[in-house]
Amino acid sequence: MKSDICVLYLGDDITLLHSLYPILRSKRYRSRFYFTEDLDYILNKSTQPTLLLIRYFKRRDIAQNTEIWKRLRDRFKRIIYFDDTASADEVNPIAFDYVDLYYKKQLRSNIEDYAVPVYGKRIYADYYHHQYKVSDSVESIRPALDDGQRRKLRLSWNLGVGCFPKMRLRNAIIRRWHPIFGLHGIRQMYNDPRRYRPTKKTINAVSARLGMNFDRESVAQHRKIYQSVYSGSPLFLQGRISLKAYNRELRHVRAVFSPFGWGEICFRDFEAILNRSILIKPNMDHVTTWPNVYIANKTYIPVDWEGHDLYATAERVINRPHDYVQISSYAAEAYLDAFDHLDSRLGEILKEIEGVR
Repeated sequence: MKSDICVLYLGDDITLLHSLYPILRSKRYRSRFYFTEDLDYILNKSTQPTLLLIRYFKRRDIAQNTEIWKRLRDRFKRIIYFDDTASADEVNPIAFDYVDLYYKKQLRSNIEDYAVPVYGKRIYADYYHHQYKVSDSVESIRPALDDGQRRKLRLSWNLGVGCFPKMRLRNAIIRRWHPIFGLHGIRQMYNDPRRYRPTKKTINAVSARLGMNFDRESVAQHRKIYQSVYSGSPLFLQGRISLKAYNRELRHVRAVFSPFGWGEICFRDFEAILNRSILIKPNMDHVTTWPNVYIANKTYIPVDWEGHDLYATAERVINRPHDYVQISSYAAEAYLDAFDHLDSRLGEILKEIEGVR
């Protein structure tokens, strides 16, 4: 089949290991896509009617360049934006004037919430900004989106779709191979999380090894609050360890605490679920995503954004693990089932794209 969708992408780890994963794994739809990192090719040579932008416009010099956007709009019948940035509230406002559909890997549960500006481009940053009067040295605000902009928003897939567990060697090989063998070469390095086999839980504690280096105080405040709750407690495993030791710990630890980082959804969420560890996480009711592993008290245990119930929740999980083991089972089922339906999910999105006139 001749390709009818040209994909302009940025070849970083997120793109190669997650954002492109369903497309490259698809035997049914893969031939419809032509992939390039060459903006000049897109602007001057591409013959496909549809342009799909994946992460390339993370580069600010291009993302804010209206002349490039105008040339793209003149050249393509359809322009589809795949925004795989970390937060549900982070968007590129300029793009809405030129794209037909704007996909995100997670959205606010209520689309009308995008009609209200958000401090720090993250609803939790906005929350701590107003509750604790925390401000960033370089402030940013997600502007209100109008009706037309909100109507373009669509849901794609989150970073749970991809290669797990994380392995430095595989990531390094893929980065090295990509410029030499291209995307179809690195596809041979993809693994399938459904083949992963968890082990027995032998560590009755909560893994909570949090990075704290955020250059935005409104984002850092979130983790500071939680860390102050359990700092020094033997119930929580803390401090830095190697990736190898971390992966080994997650295979055996009873529960994992995964707060927000640059976004609500974190690698740690899926690492916990894959290992059948019980996921404890700040309440996610404000987010909708796919695969949806964030059903409160069914696939994860929510805690409030102030951390008031974190310690008591962790104690209950560790002291009565059999009361919560079904949660880890449901989460794994919801997560791994998505890999059985990648083609159907991609097919649904292609139908949405084809519906653009």
